[in-house]
Amino acid sequence: MSMFGLRTLPVNHRLHPVYRVLGAVVGLLLVVFGVVGFVVSGDVLGAPASTPFCVICLVAGAIMILAAVQGRNAAAEINAY
Repeated sequence: MSMFGLRTLPVNHRLHPVYRVLGAVVGLLLVVFGVVGFVVSGDVLGAPASTPFCVICLVAGAIMILAAVQGRNAAAEINAY
């Protein structure tokens, strides 16, 4: 059961490639924010860049990039979360 209450997400949806690319871009931005947060002390673009928050951003970004590379319904589920 998916988080939307469907048994399966539509496999051949016409916007799946767009969602995968956008998910990969957001994941890349999270990874960049995490790396910059480790290098710069204090705030990064107004967001607090504490060490735990940077680690969370790195992990979440890596998961989103891996899901976008894998594709299928895993990318849709992870992007929804």
